[in-house]
Amino acid sequence: MKKALFIDALGGFYDLIIAGVLWLICSLPIITVGPATAALYYTVVKCIRRDRGRVIQTFFNAFKTGFKDSFVIWLIYLAYLAVITADRFVYGKLDAGEGGIFSSIATVLFVPPVLSFPWMFAYISRFSNTRRNCFLCTVSLTVRHFGKTVLLALILGGTLLLAYLAPITIPFIIGPCALLSSLVIEPVFRELTKEMNTDGMDPWFNE
Repeated sequence: MKKALFIDALGGFYDLIIAGVLWLICSLPIITVGPATAALYYTVVKCIRRDRGRVIQTFFNAFKTGFKDSFVIWLIYLAYLAVITADRFVYGKLDAGEGGIFSSIATVLFVPPVLSFPWMFAYISRFSNTRRNCFLCTVSLTVRHFGKTVLLALILGGTLLLAYLAPITIPFIIGPCALLSSLVIEPVFRELTKEMNTDGMDPWFNE
């Protein structure tokens, strides 16, 4: 029994590494981070947590299916971050490096995309909606579940910090980051999906 549990755990960790490596490969052109993140989340929840399907096949199917919307939304994130970064740089120069009010405001404006990022691409991976409604729903989730939002930010921040301090760990920590995030997000998503009509479907997402 213990041996079987150990083998299952080892297999799950191996699948997490595979999912993380797929995310890394598909994110190499930074403009595809959005689709890769949505596919990673979907794969981790469906294949690793719910034991449905195979990791590689599920990842690429999710990547392809949700590519258009997640790609466009990620470009909006990138454009926003580029503008704020440029403003922060310009205002920092104007303030002679003393961190005046405008550079402080620009810094604070980094917070919304950081807080909403985990919710956004997890939401896209699961639900079909217009891009406008994706933003509206993500804002609602971010604010209504602010405690969970902070926890998600800590998970993401801790992962980025570890990746910065020890780049060699990157292939091994991406999957676990998605898994930990799913433990926070899935209870909320189950509330959103439990009323769905699942006749003829495999309602793995409500398990």
